[in-house]
Amino acid sequence: MQDGLLEEAATQFGLGFGLWRGEALTGFDTPYFREAAAALEESRLTALADHVETQLELGRPHEAIPDLRKAVAENPLRERFHSQLMLALYRDGRQSDALEVFRSLRLSLAEELGVDPSPDLNRLHQRILTQDPSLGHVRAASSSGSPGSAVPRQLPPGALVLNGREAELRKTRRALTWGGCPVVVLAGFGGTGKTALALHAAHAEADSFPDGQLFAKLVGDHALPVPPEEVLGMFLRALGLHDSDVPVGLQERAALFRTQTAGKRILVVLDDARTLKQIRPLLPSAAGCAVIITTPSWEVIQPEWELIKVDPLGPADARSLLERSVGRDLLEAEPQALQEVLDRCGGLPLALEIVAVRMASGQASVRRIAERLADRDRLLEELTAGDRTVRAVLEVGYRALDAEPRSLLRKIGLFGHGEFTVDMAAALGGTSATDAEYLLEDLTDAHFLFPARATAPGEVTYRCHDMVLAFGHELSLAEDTTEARAAALERAYARLMHETRQGTPVRRTEYPALTAACGPPAKRMPSSAA
Repeated sequence: MQDGLLEEAATQFGLGFGLWRGEALTGFDTPYFREAAAALEESRLTALADHVETQLELGRPHEAIPDLRKAVAENPLRERFHSQLMLALYRDGRQSDALEVFRSLRLSLAEELGVDPSPDLNRLHQRILTQDPSLGHVRAASSSGSPGSAVPRQLPPGALVLNGREAELRKTRRALTWGGCPVVVLAGFGGTGKTALALHAAHAEADSFPDGQLFAKLVGDHALPVPPEEVLGMFLRALGLHDSDVPVGLQERAALFRTQTAGKRILVVLDDARTLKQIRPLLPSAAGCAVIITTPSWEVIQPEWELIKVDPLGPADARSLLERSVGRDLLEAEPQALQEVLDRCGGLPLALEIVAVRMASGQASVRRIAERLADRDRLLEELTAGDRTVRAVLEVGYRALDAEPRSLLRKIGLFGHGEFTVDMAAALGGTSATDAEYLLEDLTDAHFLFPARATAPGEVTYRCHDMVLAFGHELSLAEDTTEARAAALERAYARLMHETRQGTPVRRTEYPALTAACGPPAKRMPSSAA
């Protein structure tokens, strides 16, 4: 519909609703009149939804929100109003409020009807979560305010409680209030709770940034990085600019973003950043603004930025996380099994939260969960609950790696032992020790590995968690040929025999893949062994 016709429609809708007074046919309490009144009310609600649609098309979400709030309150199970309210709030720069509307409806539908929201509403929820650029489209200028005058409130809901992150939270909040335009980088392995920490700090300091808070997740579908020009487009629209005012090129958008944030106090949260190139255009330059970046990569860190490492939780904090969800009595009843569960989860909050869900729902006892997690072939399946999965976190980090470190990670998983030297990595990868060392550093920078101890001056032993081993093994079976897997294990076996001849004792039972697959070095490994 042309903008002139939309304006006319909005005017006529407004005049029509101005004539409506109370409930239809009040006082006529017969079946005929009750049926007629219900039909008139249905027509009114349909017209109201159409009126709201017109306001949204004209780029006036702020005008639609009061009517929608009332309509949702009076019709709590009518999904179209919820959908429109979510969209209006999102376009008004209030992403977290839009997500809360969906959460409230989902709970109401489950409690009253035992059903989930419709597929269309679920899709809208997902598009708001990922900040789908097409949701920000408006046809005409807002009837109030000026371009660039909107106050965005895009922060998703944050965690109410953070376990074991008090020191990191204090450092983050303190850094945000320094002078200039501070940048705080929360770096750590996927699933350690970097996003939860960032949002907790951002909500706590929101009042210090009265001109708004911007949020963007920098990894999209299929673990691909979101282009910075796309993020800038979303930010500029959230700041009140119309599509026609947003330039096409990256440099032009970045310059306009700096202009729009100049003289303002705005907090920008960039979640799951991968490269410095992705981040640079998204930084405001004006004093008074601040930025929080979460990342699994050391590549984005700069000397002038505040780096806060987000490591896995220690044993006490990991246990506290479980206790908060399932209670102390259940955990204390099986202390040995509890310790096994904590060891398998490696202090990873995401893994612990998934386990806590299973315990709290009564799906399995602590002992049964410990037994399931001990099976490496099933480990990643056990660490999955709905759309929350450790595998997905590992997948994002894996896809960000270059081909060579990916290949070595797969071979390490195939090897199946969580501690190894540079020489063993070189044998697995079929490379020189020098090349293997660089690849191990890449994997360490991506938080898949960590240096464990120095075996001798200049020699470092690396470790990785069972979850990483299970992931690497899974990928090796999927992506490596049988011949490549067999050759890697043969080289690893030869390396172990060399170490044995040099006087280093080797117990084959420590290397399950070799125990299952390898005969003497002279033998060709059977293809079924891989």
